[in-house]
Amino acid sequence: GTDPKDPNSKPSDEQPGDKTTVDDSGVKPVDPTDKEQDTGIKVTNPDKDTKVSATDEDGKDVPAKIDENGNVVVTPGKDVDGPINVVVEDPDLPGGKTEIEVEVNGHEKGRDDNGSDASDKTTVDDSGVKPVDPTDKEQDTGIKVTNPDKDTKVSATDEDGKDVPAKIDENGNVVVTPGKDVDGPINVVVEDPDLPGGKTEIEVEVNGHEKGRDDNKKPSNSSKDLSSNLSQRCINTGLGVGIPLLFLIP
Repeated sequence: GTDPKDPNSKPSDEQPGDKTTVDDSGVKPVDPTDKEQDTGIKVTNPDKDTKVSATDEDGKDVPAKIDENGNVVVTPGKDVDGPINVVVEDPDLPGGKTEIEVEVNGHEKGRDDNGSDASDKTTVDDSGVKPVDPTDKEQDTGIKVTNPDKDTKVSATDEDGKDVPAKIDENGNVVVTPGKDVDGPINVVVEDPDLPGGKTEIEVEVNGHEKGRDDNKKPSNSSKDLSSNLSQRCINTGLGVGIPLLFLIP
């Protein structure tokens, strides 16, 4: 028996049979809807100390509760990014809590299933990059920046390492002003903490220019070619005049 005078001898308020337990053997996927759904997680003997919470892959809270039958039900929402992490907390549980992953139909772990990354993060799309002309006119490079913010910077240099004016217009297009003395191609650099490695580099071709060739020294090259052509022509003409004269000599 127990000794009423000995506080340590009193029977425990909570019998082993009353302990809160979590059974996740029947866990099942839920749909990405605004409908309340059973997760298949069962809580036995929940009490005032039992708490349940849930978050999706973006860390966003998902409404969760334990119904009158001990089932954990969640309301994922249409904008959920699955899977959902369900946490049941209770002093009776090992470590004070149990975490269970609940899959969301059509969603994949590690993938941006609700477009949240795209909606917030700065991204660069260079799939439409196109050549520019060697002029003083501002031109669209075909590079598109989505969600540029105060941390987004754009710069450009030509093949000589000379700065080329570049900016992101109000529609997110990267525009450059190559200049007549540009030496293409142009290297465009978009910097933002959201980008892999903090920056993206894209090569933009310049019409009529070739990589590795000195394209902005053309005037001197063409005049040299012209003078050599002229001198060659003079020699040919001289020879042409000289040959008939030889025949005239008796």
